[in-house]
Amino acid sequence: MTARNHRRLHPLAAGASILVAACSTYGGEKLGIDPVTQKPVAPTGIPYTLVRPEYSLTSVPPAAGETKPTYTVTVTYQPDPNQQYSLRARPGFLADPDFTLNFGTGGTLSSVKTTITEQFTPTIKALGAFAGNLAALGVYDEGAIKTELIKAVKDSGCNSTAPNQHLDADTLRMPDPPSTVAQELERRLTAFDKDETLLARFHYASQAEYECLKKIRDKEVAARADAPATKQAEDAWIATEAAYPPSDGEYLKLVRTMVKDKDSTRITEQQKTLASSASDSLAPSRKKLIDAAKAVVDARTEGPLLKALKAVVDMNAATWKARHLLYLEDEISSAELALLRRPDAPARQRRLVEQRIRGLRQVRAETIGGAELYARAEKLRAFLAEIPRKPSGRGTAPATEEYAAARAELDMAVERFDALRAKVIAAAKPADPKPAPPLKDVPLVTVRDTSIVEGQVTTTAGKRIPAPNFVLVLEPVQ
Repeated sequence: MTARNHRRLHPLAAGASILVAACSTYGGEKLGIDPVTQKPVAPTGIPYTLVRPEYSLTSVPPAAGETKPTYTVTVTYQPDPNQQYSLRARPGFLADPDFTLNFGTGGTLSSVKTTITEQFTPTIKALGAFAGNLAALGVYDEGAIKTELIKAVKDSGCNSTAPNQHLDADTLRMPDPPSTVAQELERRLTAFDKDETLLARFHYASQAEYECLKKIRDKEVAARADAPATKQAEDAWIATEAAYPPSDGEYLKLVRTMVKDKDSTRITEQQKTLASSASDSLAPSRKKLIDAAKAVVDARTEGPLLKALKAVVDMNAATWKARHLLYLEDEISSAELALLRRPDAPARQRRLVEQRIRGLRQVRAETIGGAELYARAEKLRAFLAEIPRKPSGRGTAPATEEYAAARAELDMAVERFDALRAKVIAAAKPADPKPAPPLKDVPLVTVRDTSIVEGQVTTTAGKRIPAPNFVLVLEPVQ
């Protein structure tokens, strides 16, 4: 037996092109019979096939002492002959492409890999997989959140002088005039190449930056709360909820739970189900309720910009400390590299940069709780800068014993310092997610037909029961 209805992932539309880099594109078309010319469509790229789920129902006779058989539903994924497509790469001028498609059983597409000598971020990305051999193609923007954050920072009006200025690696000078808080935030945001990295590393490096980001966040929250569309959706949900028929209270309870959980996915599924149940007498009121629920959940759901701002402003102490530590180490490395690149820099400039490096190292030590340890290590380094000498007879001799003791103490201090650093980084590790609730067994009920009358169906035994939210329609294999 097979399922009559199933869901497919959307492939690349016929004739579509996806921009991946300057003058480089992907393209493809659906194969089969052209509806206009009634002739087979010739593939212009590598052909592949999508898959569809096929369900089977197995019945096991009742065991001794039992009166009911046991039913088991299994699913397999088979190539769908009606969903065949081709995919091609059009590399740009002077580009050397490496275009690879991996296939599963029956020519089903499982993965795509493309390498072109142009420097670009791939825009083909696997969105999900089923049964190990199903993948969907989609376009995504790697810098969308960064772009929105930079725009918000520019419009923030945070024009006070930033307490944390960044050294110019080319001139070995600090900004003149000094950077504003907004300019320093923009500089650091621009340095992140991907949104993924930004969300994992970005933080406020000073109280002034915190106040600026908090102001931007509060402005976004207020804008959403005051938006006419948000108020309209809230009012419509309250009115629809209050006017809903009490006789269908179980369904109202279900939808309220979806709204509380902001479960947009389940609400959308309910909308699709109701669209095919027009004959049901409760369908109109249910459709009105679920549409109001969808609108209010969309209005309450935060966008990527607001989520990113809340994550930064409201991050816990352990996360902030670890990110600030990494930020300080980046600043130290940048200053040290600047000195190496400018061996001919004036002595005064070099002293200023060295002073900045010492200051950053001091702040780093304070961040991990090792200020005293760092101060002791600096004294030991100064002592070991040249082999000390001590009185010996009528002259002096190298203080080898003292040198060895200082060297051993410094090595121990460095180990303890590294341990403190590792502890700070480890403390910021996100907690393991809560385990998913265990699946519950659901009894299989057979019905006379799929008609839903007043929210109920009739079983093969003639009993009227509430209609389930989801049904599996089975039909014989032809």
